[in-house]
Amino acid sequence: MANLLKAKYPEDPAANAEAVAAVRDAAEGGCPEAQQTLASYYFHGEGVPRDVEESHRWCLKAARGGRVECWVALLQYFLDGQYREPDVTQALRYARLASEAGHPQFLTALEVDLQNEKVLGSTGPAAERRS
Repeated sequence: MANLLKAKYPEDPAANAEAVAAVRDAAEGGCPEAQQTLASYYFHGEGVPRDVEESHRWCLKAARGGRVECWVALLQYFLDGQYREPDVTQALRYARLASEAGHPQFLTALEVDLQNEKVLGSTGPAAERRS
């Protein structure tokens, strides 16, 4: 709904504020799709001030609500080093949470990737993502 409002009224700040408010209400009401959208708004500073920590908070709620894409986003954020130093400990934390939420493939893939990194050194898949 909010994306449709933004697409229809891209030059109208009031319509954008209305769209963000509607998404926030739905997110606070527990809607995982709205939580994911609000996380994106905060991450990119769309309609709200950019706030990566707030983005993470909403992204984690959405992930726990079943939005698999959010587990991927959380893992990538901590592994790729694009926005901050890579943090394998945090990535493992989110992979474990994803596994507990019914998505063990993330933990398995990360563990395999980390094991390859250990064996292959700087030529492993994790190193390739960082370069």
